[in-house]
Amino acid sequence: MVGNEVCLSRFPTGDRRNWTDAEWDVLDKFQRIWLNEFFHHGEECFDDGMCMFGLAQWPLDSLFEQILAQPAEAIVERFWQDWCSQKSSIWITAFWEDDMMDKALQFYQSEAVRTKIGVVLASGNKDLADKTRQVLEVIDTARQG
Repeated sequence: MVGNEVCLSRFPTGDRRNWTDAEWDVLDKFQRIWLNEFFHHGEECFDDGMCMFGLAQWPLDSLFEQILAQPAEAIVERFWQDWCSQKSSIWITAFWEDDMMDKALQFYQSEAVRTKIGVVLASGNKDLADKTRQVLEVIDTARQG
């Protein structure tokens, strides 16, 4: 059995130059739908799906933007599930190549992510306040080193 991370890595599927406009439209829609569904319903850690598309050469910045476009509450729930429900650390797959792992870690620890999920605390959402604090604590711990 092979993890999701390597499923698309044999060919640069995410390099738009390899496709006609019509083909790219289909692939781009597939990528966005798949990542969104995996974000909300995937049983494996979300980073596995990010890595799958990263290894297939989808631009990482585009993948990161798709995460930040999610509702803040959904980001808290997803990151809490992946990072806090069993242990307290940013979980990242070992399948990332080259500097991609560093870029993914930098994104997960970024001020953009902290600001996005910090909105949940500011909103007074008592149901998610503890989870939000735990996710922020994991991010802050990772940032400190």
